[in-house]
Parts: sequence; structure tokens; C-alpha cells
Amino acid sequence: MMQFKDIIGQAATKSKILQTIADNRLPHAIMLLGPEGNGSLAMALALTQIILCENPTATDSCGTCSQCVKSQRMIHPDIYYMYPNIKRDPKDKEQLSSEWIKEWRQAIATNPYINGIDWINSLSNGENKQGNITIGDCHNVIKKLSLKAYEAKYKVQIVWLAESLGPNSNSLLKIIEEPPADTIFILVVENIELILTTIVSRTQIIKVPAVEDEDLQAGLIAQFNVQREEARKIARVADGNYYLAMKMADGEENTNDVLTLDLFKACMRKALRNDIESVNNIQSVVARFAELGRERQKNFIKYALFFLRETMMLSNGMPSKLEGEEITYAQRFTPYLSTNKMQKIALFLDKLHYYIERNANPKSQMLAFSIRMSNIIAEKEVEMVTY
Repeated sequence: MMQFKDIIGQAATKSKILQTIADNRLPHAIMLLGPEGNGSLAMALALTQIILCENPTATDSCGTCSQCVKSQRMIHPDIYYMYPNIKRDPKDKEQLSSEWIKEWRQAIATNPYINGIDWINSLSNGENKQGNITIGDCHNVIKKLSLKAYEAKYKVQIVWLAESLGPNSNSLLKIIEEPPADTIFILVVENIELILTTIVSRTQIIKVPAVEDEDLQAGLIAQFNVQREEARKIARVADGNYYLAMKMADGEENTNDVLTLDLFKACMRKALRNDIESVNNIQSVVARFAELGRERQKNFIKYALFFLRETMMLSNGMPSKLEGEEITYAQRFTPYLSTNKMQKIALFLDKLHYYIERNANPKSQMLAFSIRMSNIIAEKEVEMVTY
């Protein structure tokens, strides 16, 4: 597992959790709520380790006692895990998290900030599959938690991406509301709207915000030996998502800004002139995008969303993170891009990211997006008339 000191940033959240432990007010059901890449899973792991630790301090687990060692290796008999998963073999009758425990230990040991899509892709060899937590998993947990603790004071059930439970979470209502003695549930959630209100009402919510830019920078410099200026550039685009920041830092040379500006220029020309050169420019951008690896394609889309969002801020007279040439191009684009149009383009960029993440054909998807973007720019907006 990990300790609080290993979590990037989140000083206020750590302090709140540690104070709750010190005051002996730890609830039996906790929901760690926040966006992807914020470290909620890492927080759940560190919390579990400190409450099982034999020699905890006021700020962390000791990291060396037998309880900590087993927690860190994810082999502690009193810690249970549920996470979205798929059938290992299509012929299997049941789909259980325990079938993937070896892969889970390896993935989390490598990167506790991993997101759900990449986790499922790692299980399905890149195939487009939907992971979920089944009713069989829930029944399995109820059975295990009904047993006495093997060696620790508490039994802990961690549910990562509890949204994946869907309606199956109904089966956990009773045990969450009235758990066996010394049992703690920790739900890690990104989208609370997908959690049943009956589950939400039975947990104490601890909000874990996006990671601050300064903390992202410090993490990248320490973990990847990234130069300070490059870390700063990555942090402003990552927007508090440390998993995305790590992906960007671990990738090839960042040319997202050049390709994004070329895309906007090509689509703008297509919308305003619709000539052969504009079509050729779009085809050139599409070809360059298709040559990128999937991770770099996703990073490009994230940068494009960043550029669009900050252009929107700039056009509305609000502080923007754009700088240098970015500001120059944003100011050129804004006369042709109303806030409404930029919001529409952002929605299509989100869809493009969704399909690329799920291994759709990048060339056809990017071409379709470019045409949509050009059409949106070319749209004539009807002004509101008041009578």
C-alpha cells in the first residue's frame, strides 16, 4: 500500500482524516469523493494502513511493522478489495474481483493513481470492454466480512470506483448501515450521481479535490526528474489530474500545442473559405494525429480542451493560463468563436477522447471531429430578439 507522505499534495484532506483518527471518530463507512487523478485511492490505502498499523504516529503509519508490511504488499488477510473487472474467461459463470487480485496488486503497486479505463484495458488486452462490480462480488464481500478479523483490530473493505456497482449496491445497504463489529467500508467515488442515494446517506463523505498545480509540479519533478518549466506546463494542462500529468511526463516530446493550433487554423479556414487548401490542411492534421500513439492522442485532446477552455476564459475577460503565442492565436480565433460555439466544440472533443480511449479508429474519428468543428464555426447564430 502506501503512506500519507507518499500522496501528492492534499494536505488539508490528510489533516482532516488524521484528526478524525486522533479524535477516535472514524466512521464505519467513508466515501472519498473527487475527480480522476486526485489520489482518492492512494488516500484510501494510506488510511487503511494507518488504522491497522501497530505503531502509528500522529501523521502516518510506521511503515515497518508486520501490519504495514502486509498492507503495503496488499496481502493483509483483513483487507478486502472490490474494483471494476471483467470475466477472465467468457465461459466463467461468475465475475469476481478476486480473480484479478494478482493484476490488481501489480497495477496499484506500479501506480495507485491509475484510472478505470486503463485498468480495464490492461485486463482485456486493449479490447473495448466495460468493467463493473457484480452481484457475485457483493455476496462474496458480505460473506467475508461476516467472519472475525484474522489478526488486525479492524476489517477493511475498499471499493474502488464504487459507481461500477450500479444497482448491485442495493445488496450492500444492510451491511453498510449495520456492519459487523470493527468493520470499515471505504468507497472511492468519482461521480456521486451514479451512486444510489441510499448508499450516499449511509456514508460520511470526505471530498478530495483536484491536486493543486504547485503540488503536481513538485510530484513530477521528484518522480520523473522533469525540468521545472516542463513540469509547470504539464501541470496547467493536467488541471489537477496527477494520473494525466504522469502520462504526459512519461511520454515523448510534447508537440500538442503546435498540432492543436494547426487544427484550429485548418478548421477555421475550412469554415470561412471552404477551399481546397483548407481541406488539405485538415487532412494533414488528421494524418499527423493518426501517427501518434494512443496516449499521445489522448494528451493532444486534453491540451486542445485546455486551450479551448482558457480561450473561453480570455474571451470573457477572466484570468487565463494561456501565455505567449497561445494568447496571440486565441485572440485571433475569438471573433469567430462565441462561448456557445466553444462549448459545442468542447463537447465533441470530450466525445473524441471517449472514443480514442476505447480504441476507436483515430483517423476516422479525428476527421469526423474536424468536420464537425468546421461546421460549428460556420454556423450563423440567431440573436435573441426581445419585444
